Amino acid sequence: MDATSLLMLAAATPARPPVGPLPGLLIAAGLMIILFIAMRKVQQRIAARAQQEMSPRERIEAIRTQAAERDSAEAVMADMHDLARELAAQLEARAAKLEKLLRDADERLARLEAADPTPPDGRRATALPTTDPLHARVYELADRGLPCVEIAREIDRPTGQVELILALRRTG
Repeated sequence: MDATSLLMLAAATPARPPVGPLPGLLIAAGLMIILFIAMRKVQQRIAARAQQEMSPRERIEAIRTQAAERDSAEAVMADMHDLARELAAQLEARAAKLEKLLRDADERLARLEAADPTPPDGRRATALPTTDPLHARVYELADRGLPCVEIAREIDRPTGQVELILALRRTG
């Protein structure tokens, strides 16, 4: 082959597109993994050799230390289990007390509702004693029969506040 035919052949073959950094990164990652595995093997060999170099007394002491740590962890777990049972018992006792208090409150409420002298129209005959002059004014206007919107306009307060004050009067 002469030089012209080589040049023509080179011109006819398509140029390879540039390859990105991915192959190089994959190779580097593979080498890092191989290096990591090799280092782990070396560390294991060193640890095994150190254990073989330990005297029998040192080995026994190491085993005793491991057993003491295990026994200590088991004791802590047993203490935690006992504490959890104790706390659960306390919670159950408090829940039972709370249920009893709720039953007592429901019974008292039923007795009060049975003895309540509320007229059939739902309004109380007398205003509740209050220390807040705003509440007293709202109660007075409501006893006159004014709706919430007019009471709010009269005292220059939001309607929601008037409704809340009246709702508190009904529950109080």
